[in-house]
Amino acid sequence: MNTELLNRRLRISGIMIFLGLTMELVSLVWLHPLAFFVFCGGGDVVLVLGILYYFWALLNYATGHPATAPAKTGD
Repeated sequence: MNTELLNRRLRISGIMIFLGLTMELVSLVWLHPLAFFVFCGGGDVVLVLGILYYFWALLNYATGHPATAPAKTGD
């Protein structure tokens, strides 16, 4: 796996974490009963998915076995 792919995956995970934190921040100042559902159902889910995608990208890069590698054909 090249570093360009790793950089793209880390950038995507950073955007997901930022969006999750932004959703949580907005739901904290929003005074409505649905704010709790946005906080837990939206912000937390996006935040956790961003963190998991970050770890997956790092582990995938460290092992050297990309999940999107083409299958090798025998001679």
